[in-house]
Amino acid sequence: NCGNLITHCLKMMKQFESGDKAGRMLALQLKQVESKRTIPAIRDPKGIIIRDPKLINLAFRDFYYRLYQTECPLQDHCMENFLKNISLPVLDVTQKDKLEIPITSSEVESAIKSLSSGKTPGSDGFTSEFYKCFAASLSPLLEKLYNDLIENQSVPVTMRSATICLVPKPGKDHELVNNFRPISLLNNDYKVFEKILALRLEEVIPFLVNLDQVGFVAGRQSANNMRRLFQVMACASSLRRPAVAISLDAEKAFDRIEWPYLFNVLTKYGFGPTCMKWFRTLYYKPISSIRSNNILSDPFQLYRGTRQGSTVSPLIFILALEPLACAIRETSEIAGISMGGHQFKINLYADDILLTLMDPIKSIPKVLEIMNSFGSFSGYKINWNKCEAIPLNHYTYPVHLGSAPFVWKSDGLKYLGVIIKTPVNKIFELNGKNIKSNQRRPEKMDNFTSIFVGKGGGVKNERPPKTGPHHIFHPPAISLTVV
Repeated sequence: NCGNLITHCLKMMKQFESGDKAGRMLALQLKQVESKRTIPAIRDPKGIIIRDPKLINLAFRDFYYRLYQTECPLQDHCMENFLKNISLPVLDVTQKDKLEIPITSSEVESAIKSLSSGKTPGSDGFTSEFYKCFAASLSPLLEKLYNDLIENQSVPVTMRSATICLVPKPGKDHELVNNFRPISLLNNDYKVFEKILALRLEEVIPFLVNLDQVGFVAGRQSANNMRRLFQVMACASSLRRPAVAISLDAEKAFDRIEWPYLFNVLTKYGFGPTCMKWFRTLYYKPISSIRSNNILSDPFQLYRGTRQGSTVSPLIFILALEPLACAIRETSEIAGISMGGHQFKINLYADDILLTLMDPIKSIPKVLEIMNSFGSFSGYKINWNKCEAIPLNHYTYPVHLGSAPFVWKSDGLKYLGVIIKTPVNKIFELNGKNIKSNQRRPEKMDNFTSIFVGKGGGVKNERPPKTGPHHIFHPPAISLTVV
């Protein structure tokens, strides 16, 4: 035991002395991290396994090149009919005028200060720390640049170029190219430009988007929707009529939004001419390249979609999706769960949609009709074979879905990381294990378990446990309190 203790102490001393130095030990650790990012193989559409890194990169480029090509022919008639039959909120004069004001130097400086530190820079190599260090000098120059960009609606190639980094989706088959999340790595001058717009939009989004949309809206949390959902489920369980909850799975939702529809609906919200120029400038001939296995593909132009990794994209996306939610809310043929004088039909967290419907035999066909109509001009597409439905009471059976292509899940479905099932008091029991495990602080370091490092070590510090909806709600009719 004494010998083992001495060996352990010597090992710790060596790690302490050389952990943050550019030596063999750090190189080995970084190599392990890099190996996790490697994509060893993918399957092409014919099912053939590809292992050549260059061919893998080419396959990803072909996939995203096709994904970002417009598919919906211009259907002004269908679009206008859809939008005129719903009541979208409109900006008031004060809100509209505030958005029309030219960019100021103080806004630029505030946006620079809000940039996250320690992030990988874009292709120009200028980090957020560089911008923060020289914020006072750069702000007046960037103010003039950004206002000129909006006025002329033209963006230099360096600003509109992005590198798409591929992040594997957990629990998916990583030999399929569509099971990766495309995160766009943008230059910081562009990030500041869009951050200014994002900060302005954050002030008006709560007035334009209904309370049942909680994703990326200031002051709203997923717990708001989960709490309401539990109350709706508790109410539905006492009804003597069929009622279902349906989770909808959107296919590449952020990447498929068609720009003609996007600009049209933004105009319907009452955004002024200068603000609309700003939106169009953001989508002026964007260019992307795919990075995989340290190989960078040839660039290609995007013709639709909102870039993931952009600060303003989630806000623009929820504005684009709101007309769909509005149509579902306002369609009388779609019956929601009545509670407190209101009908609750839909819960949204960005593109994650959960419907709570009464009389599904009548309601579901109308939902399908609205979804198909909306998708014909917006690009929004549902993976029907991945949509799941659960009964909300004992009067609901698979037959009530009719011919709808939903997967019946009598054992519950997962929504926002929480397993949903009736009766409601079973939800805590099903999710209790996850709640308890998330309450414990992880003891080991992330990626680098036992190396003592400084700022230059190129490693991550220990992070607090991820907090999810488990920590901030508990189902009704349960006497336990979840902290």
